[in-house]
Order: sequence, then structure tokens, then C-alpha cells
Amino acid sequence: MSSFSDALSKEVSKNFKSSNGLKIDAILEQLRKDGKAEEADVMEKSILDESLPVYTIFKAMNNSGYYISYGAVRTARQRKLQGVE
Repeated sequence: MSSFSDALSKEVSKNFKSSNGLKIDAILEQLRKDGKAEEADVMEKSILDESLPVYTIFKAMNNSGYYISYGAVRTARQRKLQGVE
């Protein structure tokens, strides 16, 4: 298989596995696995902080290399504020 095929298979399986959960949860889980719990905590607190605009969080995440859509950030905030994870 080519490297593209391998990468595509990996992405498809990853997206399929996480389709029932929030993308932000997958990012937070990976950060904690990588030993970056402090960064994950800051990210999670920012999602719950209603004084921060969703767009600001979205831009900060994308500028930091965490490629996530605006809608995914907005959905994560809504669900986490409702207590549904």
C-alpha cells in the first residue's frame, strides 16, 4: 500500500471511531496521554468559560496546531455546559 493509502485508512478509522464522541474529547485525551495534562486542563476550562467567545477558542486552537472546526468547538461548549459528554 502507498503511504497515501495508509494515511487515508488511518484517518477513516480514526474518524469512524470518534464520530460518536466530541472531537475536543479526542484532542484532550491525546494531550493527557502525551503527558500534557496542564494544556488539556487549560483547553477544557476555556471551553467551559462562557466569557470567552467560541471564535476566540477556535482561533487559538487552530493557531496552536489543533485543527478543529468552529462547529465542533461550539458543539463541545454546548454539550459540556449541559453536562452531556
